[in-house]
Amino acid sequence: NAILKPRQVGASTFFLGIGHACAWTPPNLNMLVVSHLDATPARIRETCENWVTWLNEHHGAGIVIGRNNANELEFPAMNSRIYFGTSGTKGVGRSSTIHIALLTEVAYWQGTEYGGIIESMPDNGVVFTESTPNGGSGQFYNLYHEPNSYVKHFYPWFIEPSRTIDIGDMQLTYNEEEALLVTRYGLTKHQIAWRRWKIAADCGGDVD
Repeated sequence: NAILKPRQVGASTFFLGIGHACAWTPPNLNMLVVSHLDATPARIRETCENWVTWLNEHHGAGIVIGRNNANELEFPAMNSRIYFGTSGTKGVGRSSTIHIALLTEVAYWQGTEYGGIIESMPDNGVVFTESTPNGGSGQFYNLYHEPNSYVKHFYPWFIEPSRTIDIGDMQLTYNEEEALLVTRYGLTKHQIAWRRWKIAADCGGDVD
């Protein structure tokens, strides 16, 4: 899976949840989570720990955590584990067979470990390669646009319902691109107003 997403819609957490459930359901499964920032793996591991606590307390799941450190979260009863790393770490993902990989914000990776991670996976492994956009070039851009075996998923910014600005009764005159968005996707003037604000405030007026 190659997933192009907007920020703050919970996509990374959703795919982490899928992989996390698989890590303590079937036996002998290894999951790898690789992010682009050093601080991110700790937050992801904390999320996984919280899920285990919640499942044990509210559903009596009886999930036992074994090794629990910066690089690994182990479920000894299933002989399964989740590994954590960052894209700039040399050799990340190469020491074990990886059955599920969640590779986050790949468009922002500084390292060149992507190929090595994929080579650590069996042919029936599952890959979630996801990122927010970062320009019209680079590793993730090429992966998403070139013909390959990845299923492509695109989640546009307007799936997040909070991305609107209430402009009341003000009427907008749409340019050609905005008119296309309104016609094709049924966007409201409040969503177009948010889009204009976003382009001006955070993109320096550059639509691309």
